[in-house]
Amino acid sequence: MKRKTLIIKRNSKKGFLYTYTKPFYKFSTVIFKNFYDFKKKEKKKLITYGTQGNPNSNELCNLISLYTKSKYVILNQSGLMSIFLCYFCFLKYGDYILIPDNLYKPNFLTILSFKKKYKVNILLYNPLIKYKILKKKYSKYNIKIIFVEAPGSITFETPNLDSIIKFSKKKKIITIIDNTFSAGIGLKALKMGFDIEIQALTKYYSGNNDVIMGAIMTNNKKLYKKLLISNQNIGSYVDGNDCSLIIRNLPTLKYRYKKHEKNAIKIMNWLKKEKKIKFILNPYIKKSPGHKNWKKNFKYTSGIFSIIFKKKISKKNIIKFINNLKLFSIGYSWGGAKSLVMLYERILLKRCNFFKYKKRLIIRFFIGLESLNDIKKDIKKSLKIL
Repeated sequence: MKRKTLIIKRNSKKGFLYTYTKPFYKFSTVIFKNFYDFKKKEKKKLITYGTQGNPNSNELCNLISLYTKSKYVILNQSGLMSIFLCYFCFLKYGDYILIPDNLYKPNFLTILSFKKKYKVNILLYNPLIKYKILKKKYSKYNIKIIFVEAPGSITFETPNLDSIIKFSKKKKIITIIDNTFSAGIGLKALKMGFDIEIQALTKYYSGNNDVIMGAIMTNNKKLYKKLLISNQNIGSYVDGNDCSLIIRNLPTLKYRYKKHEKNAIKIMNWLKKEKKIKFILNPYIKKSPGHKNWKKNFKYTSGIFSIIFKKKISKKNIIKFINNLKLFSIGYSWGGAKSLVMLYERILLKRCNFFKYKKRLIIRFFIGLESLNDIKKDIKKSLKIL
């Protein structure tokens, strides 16, 4: 894939600035000059129908490849759809898949459906597992895929990426990493050795909580061709207008990401002094599981973290704390300018590194781009009711 530089252009004739993007295209039918023109474009595998892509989606793929250092990009309707497509493409009846015990709940439910319908065997691993234990425990299985979340959902343990890559290369296992947390900025997963990277573009790439989209990246041409065929077989496609909305926000992606990180770090450091909080969960925090793994492989953290209150604080009061927040909205997803909060009462799977907290409530914060003083005042006011 030919890469283009992400820049802002100035139109000297018309006197205005515009981002490097194409006009918005929306179509299903492609018109050809004649039958020979149709056959020529079909042979060259150019767009002959709307589901095969559009100039906007092609442009977005080119730009995503810049951030993720990838050769091939496939867009899907959501991050979860990107995960599903990988399973649909590579798993067959009776295959084994190795997943972390801190997996994103919708992802786990997706692979569970494959288990029920196609007898896919699910194996769980501790994300902090070392190579020797990984080899000893799982070498006997004919594993097709190792899925990685870096870091894990909600509890944010950073996995031992080096051990997983080493094991997978020796056993010739396909590695898939959900790298949404770092947006492809904090961690260059493909460069590190992963076969496939997934991004929920809904988060930082969209940046406005208004577009749902996912992307699959790889540098392996063979895997890309298989994924592309599977993508076409299920008729997965993305809207040109949605692609344009994401392209519009890409020039500020890295700056927004760093600002979210900076704000979150300041809030986490401030919350460390709060006696009512037992634990702050984010790989930046030294006591957070996998901190050393994060420090070794990641360049940045993110704008998202979780907290666990001390045991004496009741569920009723924790709910009051959340309801009393004014600046934070209660809602899923993140990556936009708005600060968000969400309460988790039950977490699927047995999380090895948080087993002692399995019955505790976890509050997840996403720190937006509002004034830090306002964010602190909002949290401080709610903490007083505990």
